[in-house]
Amino acid sequence: MKWKALVKTIAPTIGMALGGPAAGVAVKFMAEKLLGDGLAGEQEIADFVLGSSPEQLAEFRALDNKFRLQMSQLDIDVFELEVRDRDSARGLASKTSLLPQVALSVLFIGGYFALLFFLFGGEVALDGTH
Repeated sequence: MKWKALVKTIAPTIGMALGGPAAGVAVKFMAEKLLGDGLAGEQEIADFVLGSSPEQLAEFRALDNKFRLQMSQLDIDVFELEVRDRDSARGLASKTSLLPQVALSVLFIGGYFALLFFLFGGEVALDGTH
C-alpha cells in the first residue's frame, strides 16, 4: 500500500479515487496512461510508480489534471464520491446495534483472561500433572 500513499501525495485526485468507489476507473486510467496497457493490474502499476524517476513522477502530476478533467466530463466528482461513501458508512453504523460487537468483545476478552488465569494460576499444567 506504500505506492498508493505516494500516488496520493503526487496526484491527489487519482490517489483519492484509488481509495474509494472509483478505484477501478483510476487503475484503468493509470494503466493506459503510464504503461500503455489498459489491462495492466495494480501490481504492474505499483512496480512502475515505485521505480519511477523524479521526471516520470512530475509527468504523473500532469496526468492528475487529465484525470480530473476526464472525471469532470463524466460529471463525476471523486472527492464528493469519497465523502458520500464515508457518510453512508457512518449512517449505517448509527442505524445498527452495537450489541453483537460488544458481546463478542466481552466474550473474547473474558476467554483470554480465563486462559491466562488457568495457565499461570497453576490450575492446569501443560504436562498433565496437577
